[in-house]
Amino acid sequence: MVWDYGMLWLEFNSYKRHTCCLQANDTSPTPRNQKHTEIAYLPSEATPHPGPESDKHQSQVYPVQSSKRTSHLHIVYASSTPAPAAAFHIYPTPVPQFPKMSGLKNTRVAVIGGGMAGLAASRSLLAEGFNVTIFESRSQLGGVWTGEGLTGGGDGLMYDGLETNVARSMMTFSDQPWRVTTPLFPPDSCVKEYLQDYANTLRASPDGRESLSCRVGTQVIDIRFVPGSETWEVISQTVYSLNGQEKQTFHRVVVAMGTFNTPSMPETDLGRSEWELRHPGTLFHSSKYQSAEPFTGKTVLIVGNGPSAAGIGRQICEVADRVVFSLRTDRPIIRGAYKAGPIERLIPSRKTVHFHGTPAERFDYIIYCTGFLYDFPFPSWRNDPLFNSGINIPNLYQHIFYQPIPTLAFVGLPRITATFMIAEAQAAVVARVFSRRLPQPTDREMNRWERNVRSTDPNMMMAVARGLSTPDEYINLLHNWSWQARNFSRGPDVDEKLPPFYCRCMVEAQKVSDRVRRLYMARGARRFDFTTYGSLNIRLNIPCPSARRSMPLGCSCAMVDRQASWDI
Repeated sequence: MVWDYGMLWLEFNSYKRHTCCLQANDTSPTPRNQKHTEIAYLPSEATPHPGPESDKHQSQVYPVQSSKRTSHLHIVYASSTPAPAAAFHIYPTPVPQFPKMSGLKNTRVAVIGGGMAGLAASRSLLAEGFNVTIFESRSQLGGVWTGEGLTGGGDGLMYDGLETNVARSMMTFSDQPWRVTTPLFPPDSCVKEYLQDYANTLRASPDGRESLSCRVGTQVIDIRFVPGSETWEVISQTVYSLNGQEKQTFHRVVVAMGTFNTPSMPETDLGRSEWELRHPGTLFHSSKYQSAEPFTGKTVLIVGNGPSAAGIGRQICEVADRVVFSLRTDRPIIRGAYKAGPIERLIPSRKTVHFHGTPAERFDYIIYCTGFLYDFPFPSWRNDPLFNSGINIPNLYQHIFYQPIPTLAFVGLPRITATFMIAEAQAAVVARVFSRRLPQPTDREMNRWERNVRSTDPNMMMAVARGLSTPDEYINLLHNWSWQARNFSRGPDVDEKLPPFYCRCMVEAQKVSDRVRRLYMARGARRFDFTTYGSLNIRLNIPCPSARRSMPLGCSCAMVDRQASWDI
């Protein structure tokens, strides 16, 4: 038996996490040159489909995509105990025939933002056949990693010596490898280079040459929905000239402006305003930090303990007399620093800070590493809670689609590990829904999803980070959602943009990331020579299935350096 192209149905009785190998009843030898092994991952969120009736088992049937001829199928399935092969039944189904996509070249999509999320969105939209216009207020594509401020210039968020706090393999696009000499935790210049390489590849592609317009140095100041025509007006203005506003019409809009535009400060003042008046330049948000030099020999208070606090604190500890972290909860901090409780009040006249539970201290500088607000400054939407500054964004189905008008989508909002892959996975879904290869979610589906999330965590945008789903579950949910798309063909020489998949080895890599980071930083100035986990003598307990070419169909593991031998 050799299965042909199309859909395979897997029927089984239970569903937990085990691995089994099912060999088809094949009496004919497999050709030597035939690659016949692949893995099908079945998500816990998979939707059962009606399949052939079984009088022996109370069973469910799940779809698995297959586009290769194969006589062996490895299945990751679920059961409290490994199920025998007899529990599985294979039902080949006819290959559905769909017409070629047409007319999307005349469907215009505005992508607001030319950073990581905007590039991911544009890649998937172009692959679906849309006409795409990127609006980027900076002078070049790459977003915050360019080092420019929101409207150009040198007031960006990058500071001297900035390095990523996650390994590059956890912040990568599935179709763009990093240069093999890139350090495992890249400096900001390497991330900028990576994104601009991706942008250049996008522009040079056949779809990019034909259907992509990049409006750099152009800021979108408003978007307006036109109900009668079901289109959007996008009002923009050139940043670097005195030209007036320009209005353009689009059929779809993707907001990919990033999440690092509006600094977040504590709501209660506690004497902060008076401190700023009495001692200008000594109290500021981390977005204003540039280098550790001004803090030489000083006492510095850092409020917060996130990635920016750790990165900035590590630099300042090397030159300052004393560095203290103000924490709401007792958590580990960087070596060489001290802990204090939450701030109770500031005494500007004495440059003193009173803490809850720890003694008051005098400080020369206070740096608030308290993150950023979601902020979309479009005047026409100022009364809509979606566009108000805050830590939460309501009315976004799966953190993507604006529920009242789903032709407006957002990409790249969840602030968790693997942001590149999340944006890429969201973009794959957006492009397929916009092209109608995936059905638009119904109002009932969207409302039910929002109610469920709100009932568990009112701060919806933290839902992924706080355990409603982990990065791998969320990314793979979007992956499997994308695979449900109807297979319209744009022609024999055109490949669709495949959604990313969060491999099991990446889950393992994330578990040991803190240890890897410590080993990496301990190498000092030589750390930039270490480019993989393997170069630090870290071996994962779960090997990457990519090494056996047995990933789910159409998937490739982001941990793999494609130009080098596999060395994780």
